[in-house]
Amino acid sequence: MESVELVTDRLEKPLVDNRTYCVVRLPNDLEALLVHDPTTDEAGACMDIDVGSMSDELPGMAHALEHLVLRGTSKFPGENDFNEYIAAHSGYSNAHTYNTHTNYHLKVAALPSNGEDPTATNPSPLLGALERLSRLAIDPLIHPETVDRELQAVNSEYKMYLQDDTWRMWQLEHSTSNPKHPWNHFGVGSIKVLKEDPESRGINIRDAFAQFHSKHYSANRTKLCILGREPISLLATWAFQCFSEIPNKQLKPERWPDELPYTSKELGLQYFVKPITSYRELILGFPFLDETDLYESPPSQYLKYLLCHKSPGSIFAYIKDKGWATGIAAYVVSLCPGSPSLFRCNITLTQEGLKSYKEVAKVFFQYISLLKEKGPQERIFDEAKYIAQLRFKYMEKVAVEDFTLSIAARMQGPIPRKWLLGPECQIKFDPDLITKGIECLRPDNLRITVVAPEGTWDQTEEWYGTEYRAEPIPAEFLDELTKLASGSAKDRPDDLYLPRKNPFLPADLTLKQPRTPPPGKPLLPEVVRNDERARTWWMDSTFEVPKAFFISLWRSPLLMGSPEKLIKAYLLVQLIEDKLLDSAYEAAQAGLSYDVTFESRGLQVYVNGYNDKLADLLELIITTIKNLEIRDDRFKIIKDDAIDEYRNKGFRVPYNQAATWFWTVITKTAVGYESQAALLPSVDADVLRSFKDEVLSQFHIDCYAHGNLDREEARKLTGIIESKLNPKVLPRDDWPVIKSLALRPGFTYRYEKDLADPKNVNNSIEYYVYGGDRTDAVLRAKMRLLSQMTSKIAFDWLRTKLQLGYVVMAFARASSTAYGFSIIVQGEKSCRYMENCTAAFLKTYLKWLEKTSESDFETQKHSLIASVLEKPKNLYEHFSKIWTQIDDEYYNFELAQEYATNVEALTKDDMIEFYKHYIDPSSPHCARLVVNMKSQVKENGDASADPLAALNDTSMTAEDIKKHLQLKLKVNETELDDGVDLWCEIRAQNQAAESDEAEDNQAINIDDLKGFKSTLDALSPPDPDLSKYESQN
Repeated sequence: MESVELVTDRLEKPLVDNRTYCVVRLPNDLEALLVHDPTTDEAGACMDIDVGSMSDELPGMAHALEHLVLRGTSKFPGENDFNEYIAAHSGYSNAHTYNTHTNYHLKVAALPSNGEDPTATNPSPLLGALERLSRLAIDPLIHPETVDRELQAVNSEYKMYLQDDTWRMWQLEHSTSNPKHPWNHFGVGSIKVLKEDPESRGINIRDAFAQFHSKHYSANRTKLCILGREPISLLATWAFQCFSEIPNKQLKPERWPDELPYTSKELGLQYFVKPITSYRELILGFPFLDETDLYESPPSQYLKYLLCHKSPGSIFAYIKDKGWATGIAAYVVSLCPGSPSLFRCNITLTQEGLKSYKEVAKVFFQYISLLKEKGPQERIFDEAKYIAQLRFKYMEKVAVEDFTLSIAARMQGPIPRKWLLGPECQIKFDPDLITKGIECLRPDNLRITVVAPEGTWDQTEEWYGTEYRAEPIPAEFLDELTKLASGSAKDRPDDLYLPRKNPFLPADLTLKQPRTPPPGKPLLPEVVRNDERARTWWMDSTFEVPKAFFISLWRSPLLMGSPEKLIKAYLLVQLIEDKLLDSAYEAAQAGLSYDVTFESRGLQVYVNGYNDKLADLLELIITTIKNLEIRDDRFKIIKDDAIDEYRNKGFRVPYNQAATWFWTVITKTAVGYESQAALLPSVDADVLRSFKDEVLSQFHIDCYAHGNLDREEARKLTGIIESKLNPKVLPRDDWPVIKSLALRPGFTYRYEKDLADPKNVNNSIEYYVYGGDRTDAVLRAKMRLLSQMTSKIAFDWLRTKLQLGYVVMAFARASSTAYGFSIIVQGEKSCRYMENCTAAFLKTYLKWLEKTSESDFETQKHSLIASVLEKPKNLYEHFSKIWTQIDDEYYNFELAQEYATNVEALTKDDMIEFYKHYIDPSSPHCARLVVNMKSQVKENGDASADPLAALNDTSMTAEDIKKHLQLKLKVNETELDDGVDLWCEIRAQNQAAESDEAEDNQAINIDDLKGFKSTLDALSPPDPDLSKYESQN
C-alpha cells in the first residue's frame, strides 16, 4: 500500500461482521473504502461522482451522460464491452443519476474461474471489472454513433415515467420551487431538450457531453467502494492501478448557498393536484435545516420518530380514529449542500379526510405545540438511539451492489470515516438543535399539497403534464394554524400525547447453539410437527443474530378460483392490517415486522425480528384477527380504498401488468382482478362478518420457523395459532393446489388487454416460450443457461439497436408447476411489431448460438454456476430460499447444487438441440403465450423519420441492409452480419403477420379466459415423501 495514503482502518463494525475495512486516498485525491470479505461469493464496486442533474447545462444532461459513458472507452472500445464482461462473470451492473451525484455500480463473481482464492497472479473477475469501471471517468469515447440511440433510450425512460404519479409529483415539486435555484430543474431529459432544441441552436451535442464530462468528472470529486475476497493490500494495489489515472482537476465541492429553494413567493401556498391513479394525500412541506454538517445530532431523526408514530397519543392514531387517514410518513429530502433541506409529512387521506384536510393540518400543528411545550425528551431520543444501535449491532450483510452503492454515496458527505457503516447509531442528544428543527415546522414556513382525483385544476406542469391549481393558503386558516402551533394543552385534544416506553424492546439477545451439519452435507430443515391440524418446519441459524422468521399459511380451498371469496379475503386482510396499524406499531418500531396477506390457498401471517418478542407479536396478531370487530365506519373506508386500489391495478406500468396477466392466464385456477373488482359493490359489512367466521372455521396450518429458535419454540408458535383459533381439521384431500397450464406444442396463444390509462403511450408484451414440467431438472438447467446467454444480447439488440423501448428483459420463467423462457418488452412500438421482433430475435439467435465458441460457452456455464451457488448473505435470504421450496411444495432444499451439476454437464450441442426443439419459433414443438398490453394512444410521429423504417422495403438486398445498418444505425462492423440476419428475419415476420401466413395458422386469440383454460391440461406438483425430514427430537 505504499502508493496510497491510509485514512483509517478503524471503522465501527457490527458485532457479526467478519470483514476488514480500510479507507485510503490515492495520489490523485480519490478516496476509497476497501473491504476484504473472506467468505463472499460476490465482489463489487461503486464509483460515485459528485455531480448530478442540478449541474445540468441541458435538462437531463448528467443523466444522459450516465448512459453514454457506458457505451465504450478508449481502452475498452466495444460498445457492449462493459455489459458483456459483467454478464460473463455472474454479474450485474447499473447506474443512477441523482440531484448532486452520479454513481456506477457493479458486482461479479468473487472467485477466479479455477475456484481458488484470488491473488495478484490469479485474479478474480473483479480486476477486469475495476479496469472497466475506472475508464468511465477517464476516457469514455461517447461515440457519435451511440449518442442518438442512447438519447432515444433516455426519451423512452422519460415516456415510461410520464404517467407515473411518483415522478409526476416530484417534478411538480421541482417546477414550483424558486426558478433561480437549481432544484427547479428537469433531470430526466428528453429527445427534445437534449437533441432537437440544442441542435437547432447549432450545438454539437456529442461535444457538449464530452465537455460536461471533462468539466465535472474529477478524482477529487470521486468516491469509491470496492469489496472482494482479496486482501486489503491487493485491493489497494488494484485501486491504484485502475483509478489513479482519473485526473484531479482540484474542483471545489458543488454547493448552492446563494439562493433558497423556496422563498416567500413559493411558501404560504396550497396546491391541489390531480393524480393519474386514485388516491388522496395531504403533504405538509417545510424548508428545514441543512443537515449536511449535522451528522452528530440531526434533529430530523427525533422529529421523524415522533411525527410518524402510530401508537395511541400520536397524530396518526387521532386522525385515524376520526376516519380521516389510513397512513402517515415523515421524512427529510436533502436537496443539496448549502441549501435548506425539505421536511415533509405525507398523510394518506380517506374520502372524509379529503373533505377535512384542514382539520388534519390543524391536528399536525396541535402536536407541534405539544412538542414545543414538552421540549426535547431525552427518554424518547435514547429509545430511538437504542433501537438504532441494536439494528447496527446485529446488522447483517446485504447485496454487494446495495452495500457499495450506499457507502460510496455516504462518503460524499463529511461524516467521520470511522462511522461510515452506521452513522445513525452514533448520534448525540442535542436539545437546542431539536428545538431549532421544531421551529422550522411552523405555518409561515409551509407549503400544502392536496392530491386527489376530485377537484378543479387550471394549470399544467411543463414536463409531465400534471394538472394542478395553486392559491394562497387562506389568511384565516393560516392564522388558526399559527395559534394552534403555539397553543397550550387546553388548545389541543387530550388524545394527543407523547408515546409510552416501548414494551416490545428486546431484552434477551442470547444466541442459541445451532446444529452441526453432517460431514460434507448442508444442514436441512426439519419437520418438527406433522399431524392432521398442522405441519411445522424448523431451521436453526448459523448467522449469529438473535432474530427469527415465522410464517404460516392457513391452507383452505375456500378461495381457490372464486373471485367472490378472493375479494372478500382482500377486504378482510385490509381490515386486519388497519386494526394492527396502531396496536402493532410499537413492535415494528422495536425491530419486529409483520404481514397479513392472502393468496388463493388461504390467509398467510408472517412475523420476523428479534426472537425475544416474536411470540408476543404473533399472539397480538392472532388475537386481533380472532376478535376483529368489523365496524361499519372502518369497513366503508376500507371498501372505498379497495375500489381505488383495484382501479389502480390497471394504471400500473404496462410491463408489470403484462407479467400479472401472464400469471392469470398460465395458472389454472387464477381469476383476473377485474372479475374480483366487479363484485366489490355487492360486499357489505354483514357479508364480511359472515365470511370472517367462515374463513377462520376450518383450515390446515402450514408453518415454517427459521432462525434463533429451537424446535420447541417453533412448535409453540404454531400452537398460538391453533389454540387461539381452534380451526376444524381440513382433510388432506381438500388441501388446495395451484397448477400451471401445459401449452400445446406448435400453438401460439395470444391474450390482449387495453391499458386502462387512456394517456399511457407505452405498449408491452410478455413473450413466453413453454418448456414443460417444472420437475424436469435438466429442462430447468437449460432454460437458466439460455437466460444467462441471452439476457445481455437481447437487451442490446431489442432495446439499444432496434429501439423497441426502455424495458427489455430475458429470463427463465418459473410458474407454479411449469418452466419456460420469457422476454418482456415495453415501448411505443405496437405489440405485434414487438412480438415480431422478439420472434425474429429468437429465430436468429439460433445462428448466433451455433457460432458461439466452446470457450465462450464454457464461460457462460461457469458464470451461471457461480451465480446459482452463491450462499445466502443473511438470515432473510436463507429463510426465503427454504420457504420458497416449502411454499411451492417442491421441497428441493439442495436445488442450487442440482442446478450446478446439471449445468456443468451440458454441452453446446445439447443447447442447440434443446433450442431447435423448444425455443426456435419455427419448430413444430414450440409453444408460445404472448400477453399484450395495448396503449389506447394511436401511434404517432413520422414513420419515415424512423431509421429502421427503410428496412421494410422488400426490394432491399442483404448488402443494402448491411449498408443501411452501418450508415444510418452505426452498427459496429463486427455485428453487421448478425444485424442483417436479424433484420431479414424481422422483415419476414412482419410480412407473415400481414398476410396471416404459416406460423400463425395455429394461433389462438384468447377471448374467453375460463373457456381457454378448460381446453388445456394442467401440470400437478410433486407429492414427495417428507418422512426423511421428520425430526427425531
